[in-house]
Amino acid sequence: MTIKKKTLLLVAVAIAIFEIAFFAVQKFVVLPSYMALERNDAQENVERAVSAIHAEIDHLERLCRDWASWDDSVAFVEGKAPAYEATNLTPTTLANGRLNVVIFLDAHGKTLWSRAWDFEADQRVELAPTFAAALPPAPIKGIRMIDGQPLLLVALPILDSNSRGPSRGTLVFGRFLTDEDVRALNERTQVTFTVFPVARDGRAAEIEDVLTRFERGETNPVREVSRQELNIYAVFRDLSGTPVLMLRTTFPRQIAAEGMATIRLASVFSAVSGLLILLLVVVGLDRMLLRPIFRLTRHSQSIEETGDFSTRIRMKRRDEIGQLAHAFDGMIEKIQTQTAALEALSYRDGLTGVFNRRHFDRHLDQLLAQHRRDKTPLSLIICDIDFFKLFNDTYGHLAGDDCLRRVAQAITEQCRRPIDMVARYGGEEFVVLLPQTERAGAMAVAERIRRGIEDQRIPHTASSVADHVSLSLGVTTVTDEPVDSAALVGAADKALYAAKEGGRNRVIFGDSQG
Repeated sequence: MTIKKKTLLLVAVAIAIFEIAFFAVQKFVVLPSYMALERNDAQENVERAVSAIHAEIDHLERLCRDWASWDDSVAFVEGKAPAYEATNLTPTTLANGRLNVVIFLDAHGKTLWSRAWDFEADQRVELAPTFAAALPPAPIKGIRMIDGQPLLLVALPILDSNSRGPSRGTLVFGRFLTDEDVRALNERTQVTFTVFPVARDGRAAEIEDVLTRFERGETNPVREVSRQELNIYAVFRDLSGTPVLMLRTTFPRQIAAEGMATIRLASVFSAVSGLLILLLVVVGLDRMLLRPIFRLTRHSQSIEETGDFSTRIRMKRRDEIGQLAHAFDGMIEKIQTQTAALEALSYRDGLTGVFNRRHFDRHLDQLLAQHRRDKTPLSLIICDIDFFKLFNDTYGHLAGDDCLRRVAQAITEQCRRPIDMVARYGGEEFVVLLPQTERAGAMAVAERIRRGIEDQRIPHTASSVADHVSLSLGVTTVTDEPVDSAALVGAADKALYAAKEGGRNRVIFGDSQG
């Protein structure tokens, strides 16, 4: 069997395995995960709604505690505050606090004062005579149904302002959970929900189903209304533990719909994946072999044409072609390093090791361009070995070469900043560039160089200035007015000529502005 046939057979088996695995993942992993995510979001919605109702009860508890732990309330239940009712238990006060039910009980459970009012209907609410007596001992909080309407109820012992006992009685606060309250909670939680008594007519089947599942241990039972909606429920118990109120929120099944759309899209993908795999086999050799080789060839041709050794192919492959590309990059890097070293040598004087005339000219043009931009001063020193021809005639050219090296080293030692530059200008002449240096600084450096050469004490018996090698130096500085390189070098050269005419072994300054 040929390699091509073996490859096609392998691809066919791989496609079959892929289709089987794809079907299993869609059925047993993807679809259930979407359903679980949908139910989790629905659970979060109903939990926010339940928390909002509990927050209303907690708010009522804090309000009741402010009244119950108050010396004035203690005095009222003990009959020592005749003005308490007129001052604190006014209809306006109770309406502002949305207190539909307020009951004061003495320490024996006897009702001292009570009021039950429906603010929406603006009428009295008749409470059962045993309403207060049937309450569990304080403190309590929860829900109690009155005439089919849920009442948020809190009862706390009446204590002094420091919340210290003994209890002088019980204060009961109640607030009806009205339709308007539910709408407000809908807006606050951004969850649309309704609440209704479990005994409401016309919902017996729904309520019975939810209660049955609730009693089996489902915290928030879920019912599938249709393919578009889910209903999720919460059940509230009254103070005796009897389910009395049900909360329902309707959750649109957008996640499931998106999941089904994704699965359908994945099915389409599965259908065309076989064709894509076959196409991959066809173009695989082209991409894995021919294209990388073509890329490597074009890269080498580009280097040959441009001479740019800084580019790298950086082929991120671990096969033999990748190793070849890596080796090629390494070879080009070595060539670049060697070329840079040769280029650096081309900037240096072969005898003295300092920069040569070519690099000096280029660097001077750069510094003058910088001077024209930011007006920073620039100084130039030209140094000439006195009677150097006589030195060569007397001691020989080998000694002359050694003298040039020692002079170059001595000049370099006196230029202590990284931005200073020393170059051999020609023959026995050297130049020093001092960026950001005024006239006084340049003269000081020049004098330091002159003395440094004297300190070398290189014998020069043929000199008519001294018995050792000496230097004549011309200095110039450009400050404000721009000049070109020829003018700057010319000014320093004139100063050097003046130093020679003045007796040599000295430093003379020349004005670059003419």
